[in-house]
Parts: sequence; C-alpha cells; structure tokens
Amino acid sequence: MSKAELRRAQQEYQRWIDTEWDGNSAGAIVCCLDALEQVGSGYYGELTTLAEADQQLLIKCFCALYPARNAVRRRALDFYEHIGPGRLAWFATELMKPSGLRLFEELRRAQSGSGSTVIDPALRAAVDRHGGDLTFSSEDAEDRWSLTVSASYAGHVANVGGLWEAYALVRPNAMWSTEKVGVHRDLEPAIRDVLVNFQM
Repeated sequence: MSKAELRRAQQEYQRWIDTEWDGNSAGAIVCCLDALEQVGSGYYGELTTLAEADQQLLIKCFCALYPARNAVRRRALDFYEHIGPGRLAWFATELMKPSGLRLFEELRRAQSGSGSTVIDPALRAAVDRHGGDLTFSSEDAEDRWSLTVSASYAGHVANVGGLWEAYALVRPNAMWSTEKVGVHRDLEPAIRDVLVNFQM
C-alpha cells in the first residue's frame, strides 16, 4: 500500500468514526468486537480461541469495512459467514501474506445490503387471512413490526444491529410471556417465525 493509499484509508476510517460513532473510536472497536464474538458463538467461541495478534488483525479488518452502527451485527454475520466457520485463523494468516489485500478486497465486495422494511403483498395477505394485522414503528433508531391477531398482541420483530429478531407470545398467561424465536437477515422470515410460534 502506497503512502497516498494509506493516508486515504486513515481519512476514511476517521470519517467512519466521526459519522457513525460520534468520534468515539474505542466505542466503535468494542461494539465491533462484541458483534464478532456473538456471531462466533459468544465469548468462548471461535474468535476468542485465536492468538491475540490474530484477533486484533480480524477486528481491524472488520472495522476497515466501515459497518454502519445500526447494522453492525448483520455485517459481522456477513463477515463470519463469508470467511466460513472454523476458518478465522486461516483468514488471519492469509491476510498477513502479500495477497492479503486482494483477499480483503474480495471480502469488501461480498458485503451485502441491509434488510428491507417492506412487507411482500403475499405475506401480508397470509397475515390477513389469519385475522392478523402488521403495524410498523421506528423508535430509538430501531425499526419494528408488531403483529396482532384478533386484536391481541401475538409478537413483534425488531431490527437490531441490522438483523431482524423475532419475538412471539408463547406463554399467554405467564409473567414472561414473550420469547425470542429467531434471528434473520431479512424481514419476512422473521415475521413467519412469529406466525408459526405464537400461542393465543
């Protein structure tokens, strides 16, 4: 990498920190690390079994993709699945080689867009046939679709970090009545999870 390319990369990184993280570089790194640990099976998962130098290299690589703050979990999942489970150590080793930049560019091109907030008419018709209704709201930078059936709450899906989390009413008469039943890249599978899991 030339000096000009390095300077441009540093400028892009600082722009990402300023734009997405309000200038909080440490907060960005912690959030990205947490997202990578989660998709790699948690604190005792694959990422944390690597040598510290390899962990740092992978975190730097992920941060260099400049994930949007509201989609960092989705981007982490894309990152992990592109490399492949069980291949993080291999990827870190390959990044250190002269061909590592090409590998990184391939990874950057593979990053996909965020999930849609649009409901397909066929799915909405299926909800209607079951006496259901879907309503959209957006609060605290979180997009949410709530599902009611026969005017009663059945569950909801929420976009958290770019992934759609599905919550269904599974114990109607219990104190803790709602349970997370799935996490998806796209909106429609999350809504279907609510539909097939809720109990009235």
